[in-house]
Amino acid sequence: MDKSEIVQLIIILIGVIFVVFEIVMSMNEVENDTTNIILYEATKKRLLFIPFAIGAIAGHLFLGTSLKIFPDSNVLPFLENEVLVILGLVIISLLLFLLSFKIKNRNRIFLTTLIIIGMLYGHFFWSMND
Repeated sequence: MDKSEIVQLIIILIGVIFVVFEIVMSMNEVENDTTNIILYEATKKRLLFIPFAIGAIAGHLFLGTSLKIFPDSNVLPFLENEVLVILGLVIISLLLFLLSFKIKNRNRIFLTTLIIIGMLYGHFFWSMND
């Protein structure tokens, strides 16, 4: 088995586990006990990086451009463009986590904006077509 087949199997396994988990949670007697409600409530409380990260992953996987925003540079030759982009994703997510203690407006428009910003980040900076 090559590495791409291993990655595909891991992704399939995670997907199956998620579906089974969702079925089990929807069949128990606890009210509002599904993953989407739990994630939404966690985002409203303090985890503002979740919609941004989901948007970035969606933009990375399903959108994308062949245009490089950051051309390969010699400024940091030990870090490839892909590493810098992922590092940027981690830093933005960390900043959103830290700012979540200060930001009080957590309505759906704000959370949708975070998803859209994440999708734009994933599309332009972390494109699979790059």
